[in-house]
Amino acid sequence: MVAERRREQNQLPAHLDEVLNEMQLFSLKRMERYGWMLAFIRRPLFQDIVTVLRHQDCHKFSILNEDGTLNAQPDIALRQFRPGETDIKSTTSATYRVDQ
Repeated sequence: MVAERRREQNQLPAHLDEVLNEMQLFSLKRMERYGWMLAFIRRPLFQDIVTVLRHQDCHKFSILNEDGTLNAQPDIALRQFRPGETDIKSTTSATYRVDQ
């Protein structure tokens, strides 16, 4: 078994405007009307922040780009949750999480 090396960190900041720019915030609000929700925000060291959205019905993941556009076919690896693992705090039933 491989030990988890990542520190426990809130996937969603309390104030999104501290992390997302104006175009991303506008697009996020618009996409929420169509069933998309903010899944989590990755903050890799020395790299750009990655904002990940998830569709509540079909469990598809997309990346919210800095210009506010949605990348519906992101170049990211997905892995299944192991039995007993719980999803991130903002969702209740996703079966995948994003790895890079």
